[in-house]
Amino acid sequence: MSDERIVIVGGGLVGLFTAYHLLKLGYRDITIIDRKYIGYGASNRGTGGLLHIFEDEDLAKLACLSVNIWKKLDEEIVEKPRPVPLRTGGHLHVATSKEGLNKLDKLKKILRRTCGVGEILTPPEVKEKAPIIDEDEIYGALYDPLGSKVLQPGVVRIFEFYFKLKGLKLMKYNPAKNFKVEGSRVKTVITEHGEIEADKVVITAGAFTKDLACKLDERIPLCTFRGEEALTEGLHYEFEPFVTFVENNFEFTQTWPRGEFIMGISNTGIGEPAYDLRASLSVLEKIAEYTCRYFPKICLVNVLRQWAGVVDVTPDNIPIISKSGKYENLWYAAGFGTRGITLSAGAGKALAEMVAYGSTKTIPIEKFSIERFIFE
Repeated sequence: MSDERIVIVGGGLVGLFTAYHLLKLGYRDITIIDRKYIGYGASNRGTGGLLHIFEDEDLAKLACLSVNIWKKLDEEIVEKPRPVPLRTGGHLHVATSKEGLNKLDKLKKILRRTCGVGEILTPPEVKEKAPIIDEDEIYGALYDPLGSKVLQPGVVRIFEFYFKLKGLKLMKYNPAKNFKVEGSRVKTVITEHGEIEADKVVITAGAFTKDLACKLDERIPLCTFRGEEALTEGLHYEFEPFVTFVENNFEFTQTWPRGEFIMGISNTGIGEPAYDLRASLSVLEKIAEYTCRYFPKICLVNVLRQWAGVVDVTPDNIPIISKSGKYENLWYAAGFGTRGITLSAGAGKALAEMVAYGSTKTIPIEKFSIERFIFE
């Protein structure tokens, strides 16, 4: 058991999984701080897909590791108020053009090399998996039978319950404002409500990671954009797969047990101010257009809620999971784009191993190093 004081800045899923894996490695003095409530950011605002299909092979490997961790979570966390809300119903990555269909073949090869599964389905075969899809509007799909979906707000609540039981400190509505450093070490996290001394610091603050790094005179190249989702009234639950579309960033699935359909567009085209979380009518109209085109049987279902979230990405679309380039006791994780929920468990495990051992034991992550961005 370690008595080192760990401060995690950012209470989203990456930060929560980092704390979870640090607990498993024997750390107990862990403080998680967030500017709002735990899970306020993108972690609670996505459509909940746990997906393996990536254009980059290293990301696909990390996704396979991460989803496997997700699927073991219910068994590993014995002390919890409810089961982990996760279902494995497969993932359909749908092409609506010949160009999109050609792209699926490359993605299939990566998926098979990394996860050992994946097949291209014809439109009638897609309809067998997703009965309400209009097969006349599609050219085919890459099918991953291991793809899953999760109700991430429920997982956040499970982590909160479990961490309080284990004695971790969760500090809500307490944003980090600055840091005190001595030489090559971060000594103190200065928050709105006081100072927290730390032996090691992990920053997993999503889109705000860039701003926090600036306070440490370290540049992290992140840009942000908005994603938006909508939720319908509930119907009988019968739609298992998680569906994404190659050409337009549209995502679609059904929640359980209430049977609401959840639809989203991961890049709305709305740029700064990306921190503005107000939903927009224009995006809802686009969501309705795609839903009625691809899933016409539910085009008259009422929308109950709509919301927005902030997505942060790096210039090369590869996340940062890395030790600081300047401080020996500081680590960052950011830039996960629209797949932060999928990658959070694996990223958290990698961060915990770096904090504990100085390097990862599970999967090579050199590609995700901050050192690839060199600024004069």
